[in-house]
Amino acid sequence: MTAIPSQASESSSQPKGDETSPVAPWRRLVSLRWWVLLGCLVLIVWQVVELRAWDSNRHQLNRLLQDYGLEDFNQTALRRISRERAPHQAKLIAARTIVHQVMSPDLDARGMPILPKERQIEALETAEGLARQALAEESESWQASMLVGASIYLRRSLMADRRLITEPESWEEPLLRAVDAAASKTEPRRILAAAYLETWPYLSAEKKDLTRQLLQQVFRHDEQALRRLAPVWLQLADNEEEALSVVPDNVLAWQLIKYLYGRSLDWGAYASAHRRFLDALDNQLTANLDEAEKRRKLGDEAGSRELCLQIVQQAPRQMRFVPYVVRALEIYPPGLQGLRPNEGVLEWLRWAVALDAVEVSPLPAKTIDDLMTMASGLETSVAAHAALLANNVYSMRLLERQSAHKHTLEWSAFLLAKGRRLAESGAIDEAQKALDDLNLAAHNTYRAWQVRALMAEQQEESTALAVAETEMQSFADRRWGALAWDLSQRSPKLFFVSAVAARGVRLEVIEPGPRGDAISVLVDGTEVAVQAMAGGEHYDLMFDIEPGPHLLQVVSLSGQPTALGSVELID
Repeated sequence: MTAIPSQASESSSQPKGDETSPVAPWRRLVSLRWWVLLGCLVLIVWQVVELRAWDSNRHQLNRLLQDYGLEDFNQTALRRISRERAPHQAKLIAARTIVHQVMSPDLDARGMPILPKERQIEALETAEGLARQALAEESESWQASMLVGASIYLRRSLMADRRLITEPESWEEPLLRAVDAAASKTEPRRILAAAYLETWPYLSAEKKDLTRQLLQQVFRHDEQALRRLAPVWLQLADNEEEALSVVPDNVLAWQLIKYLYGRSLDWGAYASAHRRFLDALDNQLTANLDEAEKRRKLGDEAGSRELCLQIVQQAPRQMRFVPYVVRALEIYPPGLQGLRPNEGVLEWLRWAVALDAVEVSPLPAKTIDDLMTMASGLETSVAAHAALLANNVYSMRLLERQSAHKHTLEWSAFLLAKGRRLAESGAIDEAQKALDDLNLAAHNTYRAWQVRALMAEQQEESTALAVAETEMQSFADRRWGALAWDLSQRSPKLFFVSAVAARGVRLEVIEPGPRGDAISVLVDGTEVAVQAMAGGEHYDLMFDIEPGPHLLQVVSLSGQPTALGSVELID
């Protein structure tokens, strides 16, 4: 008979403890979860403490800027600091705000000082400390290096501290590190260039060469830096060639350089800058034409029209820039002409009309007609003359009928131009009628006798032709006095008949304006010289002159009135 094991024996056969109990893994899991929860709680508490500490630091940085009076200077900085999660980045924002305020003009919008010098020095010390803290947290930060160097440089500059010159490595090395680390950034280059310009007399040749390279890079991409540093650079450069070598090839840059030279009354350098300005304008107008054509093809007619009008406005009135105006008006989308007053349109028409006196036709008839559709406010006599050049007979006759003052000198240029064309076409009676309408003062002029000579030639009247040619020859000369200048418009003009072929003219300047001037000299619409001027001087302007009628025009580049004297041929 088999014995049945007792309960006691069964229980004694089980392993001691609860290692194999189903409850054991659950207990271990619960224990682990408690530890995880405890760790999370510690982490949350630590983060809360950190966030509170950082929130306090943010408020401290904002209060710091407010204490220095910079909350109005840069509200954006305060907002960025409030949103910034990285402490070292917030410190850089605060340091940058301080540095930029010191490097900016020291007047606010009301003309009141933002910070006195003592407070600026104190603020820069704070900025250096913040930048060094940020650099300790992020050793590769080019911004931190830049702000350390900039703070030291600016503080020593404000204090007139000799260490700015005797210990340049303290500010130079961090700035150089920033330049090397931020190859595509202009900011560290601008600050380093400014520091080098301030210490220019003490720089080695190598560092001066580096300064020129920095300025060239900065000026190309930073218009504000050009405006702030160019005046200093122009004074420090050894010569004109060196000064202009760092200027970027764009119109705005050369306009600024011209203004700075004009302000310092260096008219020779002004003339050089003007020549380079014209070269840059060539490039810009070419680019604008391409862009205007592209916009029209894409359906942006308003943008294309705006660019075309800009080209007409910006292009100087001289032969060199005629192709740009012609092409702009070919591209110009139809419609909306004349809605916007454009002084450039009027000036181009006046210029073309003036050159008709010497039988020079700079603009095609179609271009003149297009300009007429845009023009408003043009003098009636000039508008009639322009319509004549555009072969727009209807408009010409309408303008003639509208005027009750055709016998005035104002209408003489038109009547002489009309008479010449009528005589050339054989309409003798109508040509004579144009001469009869002339003001008495215009009857005995070279152009009036020119019309009579054409009429005599058409009628084969040899005696009348000989008389007219003799009278025309009487106007030929080698020298013209100050009274021969036409001062009716902004730029003085001289219509003269050269008796011989010449190599140029000697121009007398009586008074170029109270501060001197630079002028552009045009003959028959072509610029032949850009010249610095002084009062009571004679200037030899060399260019080929053929016998016959010519139009000499002198344009003041600074916009000052210029009193001109005699003009004499140089054989």
